Amino acid sequence: QLKQNTLLQDGIFFIQMINNMKYINLAENGFLLADLPDELYSDIEQKYKLALENFENLTPHNDQLAGHIKKEFLFDHPKQLHNFISVMMQEYNKNNPKYLEDFAVSYRDLPMVLRETWINFQTKTEYNPPHSHSGIFSFVIWVKIPYSLEEEKQCFPDVNEGCLNGQFSFLYTNGQGKIKTHHLKVDRSWQGKVALFPSSLMHTVYPFYTSDEYRISISGNIKMDPDFLIQEQN
Repeated sequence: QLKQNTLLQDGIFFIQMINNMKYINLAENGFLLADLPDELYSDIEQKYKLALENFENLTPHNDQLAGHIKKEFLFDHPKQLHNFISVMMQEYNKNNPKYLEDFAVSYRDLPMVLRETWINFQTKTEYNPPHSHSGIFSFVIWVKIPYSLEEEKQCFPDVNEGCLNGQFSFLYTNGQGKIKTHHLKVDRSWQGKVALFPSSLMHTVYPFYTSDEYRISISGNIKMDPDFLIQEQN
């Protein structure tokens, strides 16, 4: 069960953002899409720019990830990010309460905690193959996207079902057992957006081709943590 958090934390008025959150259903479980508060995006922007200047001081995270991306590092996220993701989880639960009911594995409520995040500096032709995550919820933040869909379409203008360059796609099965996809048309206009989804929901990121700049995203997993509850009690 989710504990109700105050929606006024660290100077960010999160309740305003609930109106910008949209739940998209994908058969049994869907995902929640939102815009980051400006102050939180600004904090993240400052941190990723510092990371750009200090790759040698960052901790590689490639051995824990599926991405075919050379520069993937642990990321020291702002503490406000955990607060905002908590609000997103509450909103997800309002739209799909059955999802968390399936995790009734304890006689008491266990805190769901964001322990670590990572940052991806993706270059053109790199990609993330279909994969899922560990945890209860996962999220992705699109921090900097150096291309437009129109530019990418010019690389493969005659593709029968549309060009998928640079897109983020969920994979799921419908009621008939057919594998379906839901494509998020990620380009420059998606900077500052975040998606929250069940960690087991398969997803993939297609390569882009039209820019020599980094496509920068941040991800993390929310997990149950009984140790966190013990710390709170102490």
